[in-house]
Amino acid sequence: MRRIKNKNPIYIKKCMSIYRKILEEIDSIVIIDVNVKDICESIEEIIINEGYDVAFPVNVSINEIAAHSTASFREHRTVAEDDLVKIDFGYITETGIVDNAISINLSGKHKELIEATKESVDKAIAMIKPDVTIDEVSGLIQDHLSNRGFKPISNLTGHRISEYIIHDEPSVPAVRDGNQYRFKVGDRFAIEVFATYPDGSGEVVDTKRIEIFSLIDFNKSRVPRSSLRVYEHILNNYRALPFAKRWLASVFGETVTNMSLRELYLNDFLDVYPELKERNGKVVAQYERTILVEENGAKVLE
Repeated sequence: MRRIKNKNPIYIKKCMSIYRKILEEIDSIVIIDVNVKDICESIEEIIINEGYDVAFPVNVSINEIAAHSTASFREHRTVAEDDLVKIDFGYITETGIVDNAISINLSGKHKELIEATKESVDKAIAMIKPDVTIDEVSGLIQDHLSNRGFKPISNLTGHRISEYIIHDEPSVPAVRDGNQYRFKVGDRFAIEVFATYPDGSGEVVDTKRIEIFSLIDFNKSRVPRSSLRVYEHILNNYRALPFAKRWLASVFGETVTNMSLRELYLNDFLDVYPELKERNGKVVAQYERTILVEENGAKVLE
């Protein structure tokens, strides 16, 4: 996949509707037995067709898999009726990165968990205004989920968004941690909550599956010659933003992609994003919206 630079004069108007555009089409995308790769590519295609740059590979994380799960080049996973499917997607507008996530459960089995997670984000956004502290927001999220009978994931958090840095500091956890940072006008944050059932651990751990990478060293002069073509493609198309192994495999083939990524990683050119799962194997829900802090409160960016 190639990132694009949009020059369309109706770009600003479009950026107010892309989130809703995806929601309008999601029922025809996430269906029983659909392949995870089809979900990822369908949403990435919507973003590009609407005139946006893709900020990171669409994540489709199912059940106990909480985050950092995108399709592989030869993806075999499909969606079952009772699955809780989390879709995390982002795009770049003229004002910056917009990061969103929704949860879907076709059978309705996990309806209350999904609703409580969304409510906690909505309530947090309604609370945010200049001088409100992160800890106040975290406490509201934690209390709401607890009152609804669910448990927040403590080590997955909301975050500030900066140029080419999706997960910047400070973070906004879903549990109190004493952070006294006060929101101020102009702050851009992703308010993001992950939650699970009471018998979950409330934490995620790494798995061995890795399909997402990002470039962290821009010194082209020391790149091994055997990986130079792949490195240049990453640099020219994604820079420091996360990218999917499948994107490279569609250009260079699987063998060259795997060899180059391994070589670049071993030479400290790449960061990796292991798939994350709930420690006790319990189902996780996710909801996320991006906000801009204004004088009278928080504006949701779409």
